[in-house]
Amino acid sequence: MKAVVTGATGFIGLALTHELLERGDEVTVLVRPGSKRANRLRELTGYYRIDISIDEDFSLPIGVKYDVFFHLAWSGGRNNFDEQYRNLTHTVNALRAAEKAGCRRFICTGSQAEYGETSENIVEETPLRPVTAYGAVKCAARHLCEGYTQFSGMDLVWSRIFSVYGEHDDEHTLYSQLMKSLKNGKNFSLSSDGNHIWNYLHENECAKALVALAAETVPAGIYNVASPESKPLREYVEIFRDRINPAAKIEYGKEKCRINLNTRAEKLWSHIS
Repeated sequence: MKAVVTGATGFIGLALTHELLERGDEVTVLVRPGSKRANRLRELTGYYRIDISIDEDFSLPIGVKYDVFFHLAWSGGRNNFDEQYRNLTHTVNALRAAEKAGCRRFICTGSQAEYGETSENIVEETPLRPVTAYGAVKCAARHLCEGYTQFSGMDLVWSRIFSVYGEHDDEHTLYSQLMKSLKNGKNFSLSSDGNHIWNYLHENECAKALVALAAETVPAGIYNVASPESKPLREYVEIFRDRINPAAKIEYGKEKCRINLNTRAEKLWSHIS
């Protein structure tokens, strides 16, 4: 498979690029000129790199036909509407480039943030009620992708990614902060009581899921990308604690978190397990 990846210097994009290369796929990564995270790619070998901005209309090398375009690049604070809005232009530019390059499938990463705050079991048909600029613009991007691919001849896979963890995670996430404390022999405190339902999927498993969704045998459409099992957040925290520093104490607060990531991602796993 010949694949193109945007956002390859990001947390999930790096894992995806690694997985594609491990499979022996031909991978071209698009890197923003001057990217501060481009050095992350040094741990990988065997890929093609194009330094290009997706802020404007762009094209891939003439005469080369690609199979799948993975669009993971995304920027902006969760509630900065001006920054988030620009991602719509980036997505349209990626769609155009993918079509011109002959891609048969366009895989774009959405988010559980599209669902907003809900306590029910989340399936792909769950009503979308985003409460952040990030979630709202992800919803808008999906509509753009659906409209574009309807007439382009490309299949669309919209992958709503839930909570992913791993060694390349952003330093400000709960998982990274927890790991830092445990490895330094410190206890850890949460502001919430940890009883809300969560769903953690390792970065490598997320990457494998995205690659599996590129297969022609997998129907196009919307997929929740998550672990097949959800559990209270405190259970995850204590599992991670027991692996790294069993003696560390975890202190829980009294806050009740309104966000629940209760899903089994049955549609995803029925196609790729």
